[in-house]
Amino acid sequence: MSHTGADAVARILGQPTFVGQIEPGRRVLIVDDVATFGSTLANLRGWIEHQGAHVIRATTLGATFGGTKLAQPKEALAKLLNRFPEVETLARNLGFTPDCFTGRESHFLTQLPSREKMQALVAASEKVRTLLNPIGEYTHRLEQLVKDGLSLTDARKALEAKEPDLVLARDNQTAIQRRSQLLAQQQASTRDKKRGQRL
Repeated sequence: MSHTGADAVARILGQPTFVGQIEPGRRVLIVDDVATFGSTLANLRGWIEHQGAHVIRATTLGATFGGTKLAQPKEALAKLLNRFPEVETLARNLGFTPDCFTGRESHFLTQLPSREKMQALVAASEKVRTLLNPIGEYTHRLEQLVKDGLSLTDARKALEAKEPDLVLARDNQTAIQRRSQLLAQQQASTRDKKRGQRL
């Protein structure tokens, strides 16, 4: 994930995503080059812990001003939500809740000059939502079509006809996840064999 030269809006909309699998219970040290907004560190930690592993430390080689304070103060979140309630939609489109914005992201969003700027950011996040989580977006749209009265089969056909790019992105992400799972299983099997040979 490269944010080199990216402005604040590009950093917020370009939230990093990760694929692969980590063995539950593993202890992980995160090392990154530079913390600017902290989104890479925050998102990677969330991804690792979601898989049952534990981040014991995170470090960077450098940081910009304000880049080291990842957790946003509760008062900052309250101020952000009070000024721009639509930040809930922005966060949801990016795949998390508003309390997951880093301190620097929260500060930037609070400083937006107008509601129109926030609404433009929310509209842009709608466009990147499918790129960030195509499996989730496909499932969401499929459920909506079924809720609207289509059968599951007809809903799938409708999505394939109307949203071929989304279906392709979902298929690609599914294939990557399956490969990662198979690799993790193979690595675990190899470790178990080596342990068995040592005993």
